[in-house]
Amino acid sequence: MRKSGFWKIFILIAACNPVFAATADKKPDQADIADPADGFTDTTPKAQPPQRAETKQGQQLQRQLENTDTQTNASWLGVKPDHFLALYRADSSGKPYANLILLHDNQQHPDWPGLVHQIRTQLTRHGWNTLSAAVPMIPVGEVLAAPELQNPAPPASDEAAATPPPGTKPAESRPEPDTAEATAAPNTPVPDAATTAGPVEYPAADVPSILAQRVQHAVRFIRAQSPLPIFIAAIGSSATQLEQQGQVVLSEGISAVVIIDPTPLPDKDGLDPAAPGIQSLALPVLDLVPEFNPHSDPQLRKQEAAQLQRRHYQQRVIPGATAGFVQYEMAVIKAIRGWGKRLLAGD
Repeated sequence: MRKSGFWKIFILIAACNPVFAATADKKPDQADIADPADGFTDTTPKAQPPQRAETKQGQQLQRQLENTDTQTNASWLGVKPDHFLALYRADSSGKPYANLILLHDNQQHPDWPGLVHQIRTQLTRHGWNTLSAAVPMIPVGEVLAAPELQNPAPPASDEAAATPPPGTKPAESRPEPDTAEATAAPNTPVPDAATTAGPVEYPAADVPSILAQRVQHAVRFIRAQSPLPIFIAAIGSSATQLEQQGQVVLSEGISAVVIIDPTPLPDKDGLDPAAPGIQSLALPVLDLVPEFNPHSDPQLRKQEAAQLQRRHYQQRVIPGATAGFVQYEMAVIKAIRGWGKRLLAGD
């Protein structure tokens, strides 16, 4: 009887106690119920805005150079989505005397194997700071892949140039923030970013004005690194665009222009495919052409310069070279160096 009475009293007290009552009446909350999806995250990739093939190439090239070229500062100039890659490399001789902005040919990139790579890296051994800027692509069908050319390793003297020489300021690298993980192997050409030029590419008619904007960005950038005279060297279709509308593309502060084997532009709306002239180039011009198979007739430009009495126009034929100047890159570099020195010396 005593035990029975004890339990009756205990049950009565428990029923009246709010702590025990809340525990007894509590129903399982939804948060307490195990969700079979716990521990899993949605791995479905989010849709990314379309990118131009040129931008994708630039992202891959930047990652590759970060692993292979410590002397180059890769920066993205301009404002998204129209930003573009530019590769700055400071003089390593200790006696800089000029800046060079390099514009590659259509459907290439700022470190294209061969002539582009050699100009932007080798001139820095001889008193030049170089900035190789990406050129807007003129859509002509398939996007080209870089040729299977191995760029030679930089000389030991270049690797030893750990600090910028007097008169120059090291460029601060401006990485592209929206890049994916690196996939390109070191010392291999950058693969093509797409198989066709899609709708995100610039219309052909807009390319000249976009190139003019990029030249202005490049001039401001390299001037911020060094106050030395600025030269522009343009290859192929870029040289043609400079010739056709030099007054629009070339901004103030440019001292001279080097055109390298100008190439007629694709026959697209808004572009003039005719052979270029030099009417709009009032600056000193060095016209470099290969001895064999030039892309346009160099004699027409030479005759035009004579008719216009362009005293500072010079044409140089690179003996033995064909279009592209393969294996004759150093002859091109030597011509630029010699002409630039004489020009700045007032000869």
